[in-house]
Amino acid sequence: MKPDDFESELQRHAIRSMPKEWREEILAVARARASVPSIGLNSVKHDRLGRFRIAAANLFSPNRWSWSAIAAAWALILFLQASASEPTRRSAARPSEVQQTAIHFDEQRKLLVEILNDSPAQAADRPKLKRPELRGQCNRELIFA
Repeated sequence: MKPDDFESELQRHAIRSMPKEWREEILAVARARASVPSIGLNSVKHDRLGRFRIAAANLFSPNRWSWSAIAAAWALILFLQASASEPTRRSAARPSEVQQTAIHFDEQRKLLVEILNDSPAQAADRPKLKRPELRGQCNRELIFA
């Protein structure tokens, strides 16, 4: 159908008037809105909220993907920070377990020396390995010395 045919078809139809019930209903709603005072604390609050919504929409809508990527990055950072602050199993080991492990390493070192048939003189020349200490023991020795 050509545009001219469409226009001629529309011109053949008679324009119908709007039902009177609709007209009265529309006018009643318009009069009710016009009678509400626009000056007052409630309207100022809604006006500020409306301005804030418009400003937020203008800020976030053009760069929605970039802002959501930044928000996701911050969420990841906060999650990693929260998970890193919790003690791990190794750092939460009891002092007795740490001491037992150190004793076990000393025994293994002695067995290794015996297996390799090192002479006692050669073993004495080597510096002794310091046993791992707990964090607080170093400071206590310095304080009480």
